[in-house]
Amino acid sequence: MAPRGLPDNVMMDIVDGNVWKEFSKTNPSFNDKDALSIGLLLNVDWFKPFDRSEYKVSALMMSVINLPRNERFKKRWTMVLGIIPGPTEPKGNVNTFLQPMVEDLLLLWNGIPITNSTLKIVKAALLGVSSDMPALRKVSQYLGHKADLGCSRCNFMAERDLTKKGASGKMSYYTCVAAPDRTNAQVRDQAKEYQSAGSLKIAKEIQKKNGVRYSELVRLPYFDMVKMLITDPMHTFLLGMVQNEVKLCLQNILDSKLAEVYKRMQSIRLPYDIGRLPTNIKGADGLSGLTAQQWKNFACVYARPCFSGLLPDKFFKSLSLLCEIVVHITKPIMSEEDIETLYRLIHEHHKRFAAAYGKWDISINYHMALHICDIISDYGPPHGYWCYAYERMNGYLSEIPNNGRNIESQIMVKLLQQLCFSSCELPNISAKTSTALKPILATDVEMNADNYAVYQYKLYTSPVLDRFEYQCSIDRGEVDHWPIEFLHPSKSRVKVDKEVYKSIEDFCKKVYNTDGNVYANPMIDKFGRCAVNGQTYSSDFNSTDRGSVVKALFVLKDSNELQPYFGIIRFFFKLCVTLTYDTSNGKKNEVFENSLAYVTWMCFKTPQIDKTTGLYMVNDAFYEQDRVMSPRRFLNRCALAPTGRKGAASYYVTELPR
Repeated sequence: MAPRGLPDNVMMDIVDGNVWKEFSKTNPSFNDKDALSIGLLLNVDWFKPFDRSEYKVSALMMSVINLPRNERFKKRWTMVLGIIPGPTEPKGNVNTFLQPMVEDLLLLWNGIPITNSTLKIVKAALLGVSSDMPALRKVSQYLGHKADLGCSRCNFMAERDLTKKGASGKMSYYTCVAAPDRTNAQVRDQAKEYQSAGSLKIAKEIQKKNGVRYSELVRLPYFDMVKMLITDPMHTFLLGMVQNEVKLCLQNILDSKLAEVYKRMQSIRLPYDIGRLPTNIKGADGLSGLTAQQWKNFACVYARPCFSGLLPDKFFKSLSLLCEIVVHITKPIMSEEDIETLYRLIHEHHKRFAAAYGKWDISINYHMALHICDIISDYGPPHGYWCYAYERMNGYLSEIPNNGRNIESQIMVKLLQQLCFSSCELPNISAKTSTALKPILATDVEMNADNYAVYQYKLYTSPVLDRFEYQCSIDRGEVDHWPIEFLHPSKSRVKVDKEVYKSIEDFCKKVYNTDGNVYANPMIDKFGRCAVNGQTYSSDFNSTDRGSVVKALFVLKDSNELQPYFGIIRFFFKLCVTLTYDTSNGKKNEVFENSLAYVTWMCFKTPQIDKTTGLYMVNDAFYEQDRVMSPRRFLNRCALAPTGRKGAASYYVTELPR
């Protein structure tokens, strides 16, 4: 079993990936029982400290990946190692700035003795570099996207438009046949070959032949120059492929249909904590300022229902596949089957995009996307290493006041004053945390923060579990470390009507399958919102119903199979249930308090997923059964988008990204 009780073929974080597991086996000396062994993740990115200037600097940032995912990227745990000075990005390499960091990493690799702890030595290793593609190329010294050998994971040779010369000519990264993979040993030899070149001319010939120069990271004996370079999925997919393809779609849609696209976008109501799109988007130019989060929302929520029936078929099929890819890569937990599905979707999209727009529109992002499944196998779901947190940290650094002189030193000094000296608390490291390469520096609450995903995995994917009985145990609240919190507005001691009480009685008979008598108190405590499973759900009882549409899976009692349903949460409530048993000493009563939700489930317009959009369709009618359940069984919040079809009102259901 993997950490947190998950099977070996299921991943939630970096510790579940191949790199983490293999590193422990291939470097046994790193696992000394008396050592505190720490894995590190590096990020390099450039930002502008001034709003109206092109002056750019870069921060070298590092995170401790032993920490739980919900703690790892917080400001107090993000180490800013240094600032690469401006005013522009270095055109060549950043080896000069990496050298001091590599020297320290070599010391940490051998171990630094400590005397004020039950542990005897601290060891650390750089287990990954996660950045956008330009920054990753500068750190690793692979050639950029205009090179013939522009990929850092394979030896794919890009195709050039022979009718044009120079770097400004068109290039195609259309990959119909997989190229041989690069290996760590091969890249290290090529880097050393470049380093030993006798002249600049020879060095340029070597880099063109191999597609790589010398990087300071080669000095780290354990660092894999292929696997440990993580092309950030956020930049590759959201700020790269999604942004590019949506702009191409807007260019290929008739002007007469654009108004309908914007009308549909405005009709979708999202929860307030989901970043909404600007209301003044007009044409491809209006999308240039969207953030990665907004592009994720556009792909997951807006794109398919808004473009359906309005975009030519070949363009819509390509866009629909890309949206499905984004939905998959944003999953917080992934199995081997999920990775296989993602692999199929990415390769199918690669072909459809080339057929729709031509091979010359396939940039290096589309080729690097073909390697994302290997990266997920190595490091787990992107939630554990994508660059959202580092982008936020860049924003924080850019807002540090300065007088316009010696900007870099001012940023570092004020950062140290604000973070290290005033707000950073030192961790309490006990002897129990000495086991190498396991989540450390965490309280029990932090370690159990993502446990809901473990419970839900057992319920919905375990092949041997009696799912119906396990579902009933969740409804009864028989789970540990699965917090649920009801939030205001609230109203105490509310008497339910006959229809609701009938649903409560049906729920009690199903869940408390007992020979004794079951009595449900008709007086309940009513609530408008609920925080569970890492999300906050609303209801009709709240001042706004945004966030009240929910997805849940129901286990069919006879077949043990799963069926998804989409419903509207009417209210949350606490219910007291009394069970009465006949015993040898007379009758015995047991009282249970349940945290539940009352949900009306929408009828499907068609029982199968719509083949055009890949989305479920529902209508305004509601099913009468299973209206009471535990909110712990909610899978996700959803949004309803009108289909625009003739006849009775119908809606596409899109799941909101976490």
